[in-house]
Amino acid sequence: MSALGACALYRFWGGGQLLYVGISVRPGHRFGAHARKDWWREVETITMDWFPSSAEALRAEGLAIRFEGPVYNILGNGPRKPRAKRRPREAPEFYDVEPVTDEDALQAADELGIVLPGLAERVERRRAAS
Repeated sequence: MSALGACALYRFWGGGQLLYVGISVRPGHRFGAHARKDWWREVETITMDWFPSSAEALRAEGLAIRFEGPVYNILGNGPRKPRAKRRPREAPEFYDVEPVTDEDALQAADELGIVLPGLAERVERRRAAS
């Protein structure tokens, strides 16, 4: 898809794990910037999902980072991967930094047509336990 306003959500995979998630209206151009990162040589596969707008892609990106836990994303990836050599940065205003429940994330993922591995099962287990 290359329609005006369309935006790609891309994922870099390597070594059986998700390395990085990002969005761009020109992903090929953006990949050039990533190619300068130390971790770029670990990338084995790239997948892309296109969204009709940057806003929808940004929402999907935030959910993917939060619930899929890519190794090299910094913003939105929570405290699970501390980076001693980097100073903490504040999230830009366009990132949704409010807490999101699993149920909200599942609904948003469904609306966006994306799959967040394991989330539906976790929500169902919590509902069954209630």
